[in-house]
Amino acid sequence: MRILFFTIILFAAGSTFSQTLKTTFSNSWDRWEFGGKTFRTTFSNDYGSWDCNSTRLKTTFSNDWDQWSVGSSTTLKTTFANEFGQWEVRSGGKTVYVRTTFSGKFDRWEVTGDASGVMKTTFSDNYDRWEINVDFKQLPEDMRTAILFIPIYTSFSVNLKK
Repeated sequence: MRILFFTIILFAAGSTFSQTLKTTFSNSWDRWEFGGKTFRTTFSNDYGSWDCNSTRLKTTFSNDWDQWSVGSSTTLKTTFANEFGQWEVRSGGKTVYVRTTFSGKFDRWEVTGDASGVMKTTFSDNYDRWEINVDFKQLPEDMRTAILFIPIYTSFSVNLKK
């Protein structure tokens, strides 16, 4: 009986911060929703500049998809140039690493560092809906936005290459 009770408590604690990130319109990568936040491209089909509830996300250098600035003090960049399976997010003395769980597969991400969790597509290889199970409590808002942007970036980059 104690084991069952403990298992239920553990499951409930682990699922308390799970939410869904999804596209607003089917087969459209320009607009996304997550728990009251709306991500959208600044200009139609311009994927280098985004807005999320007044927070600006943009590539640091034109046509360089490896580095992004989020808000005024958060950076988002790939760990290695042109290697989009590993990202590093920095803000206010905190660092979060986001890496694909399986090499070459972009439908599941592991979050480590000053936050922990998993981001994965709800259905395998269907990039318009993501299950976000990350504990964001200790992170600044711009850093949360940057982490959520990684599956969005993955979705439009994978689908635009098709």
